[in-house]
Amino acid sequence: MAPRYSIVITTKNNRITIGPVLFSTLLLARQFDTELIIIDGKSRDGTLEVIKTFLTGYGKFYTATEVLHDPGLSLSYARYLGFKKTKGDVLILLDGDIVLTPSIIHLEDELKDSDLLALSTIILPLDKAAKKFDTFQYTLNFLSSAQQNIRFTHPSILPTARVFRRKVLEIMKGYPPLSRFFAEDRITTTLAVQLGFRYRYTLKIKVIKIDEPGYQAYWKKHFRYGKGIVHDIVPLGKSLLKKYIILRKITYINVIFPILSLLFFIKAYFVTKSLKSSLDIFLLKYFIDLAMFLGEIEGSICIMNVCDSLIK
Repeated sequence: MAPRYSIVITTKNNRITIGPVLFSTLLLARQFDTELIIIDGKSRDGTLEVIKTFLTGYGKFYTATEVLHDPGLSLSYARYLGFKKTKGDVLILLDGDIVLTPSIIHLEDELKDSDLLALSTIILPLDKAAKKFDTFQYTLNFLSSAQQNIRFTHPSILPTARVFRRKVLEIMKGYPPLSRFFAEDRITTTLAVQLGFRYRYTLKIKVIKIDEPGYQAYWKKHFRYGKGIVHDIVPLGKSLLKKYIILRKITYINVIFPILSLLFFIKAYFVTKSLKSSLDIFLLKYFIDLAMFLGEIEGSICIMNVCDSLIK
């Protein structure tokens, strides 16, 4: 008997991308019992209008649909709200710019020996920046696939899961509602693995990420990640991700001595057999580490300023 699926989409100001995301969920809804839960974080760009139009035309394909409104606190809180409304056996967590592909039909087979799945991500090559980051992502996918069975790999370093059997999130009470700015998916994945649930990273099921074009968008995103390492307010999360955070801080050595960039260059050449693509990955690794490093510095300065103001 096929499982019942719950697709949870968190979105905020994704008017351009939310349409393709919603239509992609029909790949499951047309064949299986599927409910659709959408959580909007106070969108102001017409995202809700696109959602309402879609549900009017295609809502009949789902066993249930619901649109929730979260106060825009964090992605983690939005996922927490969505989980609380679901009834399915398997939950698929998407963002307003993550599109399912026909490979999702393999989901039942991939879950046979797994409780949570990390999916392979393809970045839609809208411009040069996106194309280069897709090559970077492809290399990471390859490395993740090769390393996931190594026993000494800490769970916090694994690619984050987007598919969970219901029992996993029920035991964990869903996503951490207070986590902000950083690593809600990584916290949840790490905790699930440490609790003994069966994790798997699959190259067989792919999703498409529709990134905002331009290097500036990638800089802002990774800068925010770095800042979030400092600002996340969940002690449990920081404890679970301690090894990841330590490793992340060690990689900042790359900003001064780009040794890691060189290693990525070598690994990328092994995967792509292209000097140009390998050089792009060398530069992107440096670009990402620099953005996160500066983001963490700003986050630390902000916290010190707050502490100083409280003391005064």
